Amino acid sequence: MPQYYFNVSDGQTVLDQDGQEMADLAAARQEAMAAAGQMLSEHRPAWDGAKWEMWVTDEPEGRGKTLLSLVFAATDKS
Repeated sequence: MPQYYFNVSDGQTVLDQDGQEMADLAAARQEAMAAAGQMLSEHRPAWDGAKWEMWVTDEPEGRGKTLLSLVFAATDKS
């Protein structure tokens, strides 16, 4: 099974060294969305809307090919 590495940047960068075995990229995408949702909900109300990113690579520590990325940012339109 392929190994996927989930890296996060939210003002500081955390690079995944261990990764997770997943059946395929679709499974890694589902895991990334679930993990991102959980992480963002834990930031509330401290998250100031600055760019938050998770990117999934095929090698540890953010190296290798980026297979997908999720980027969140919020702006106050009032």
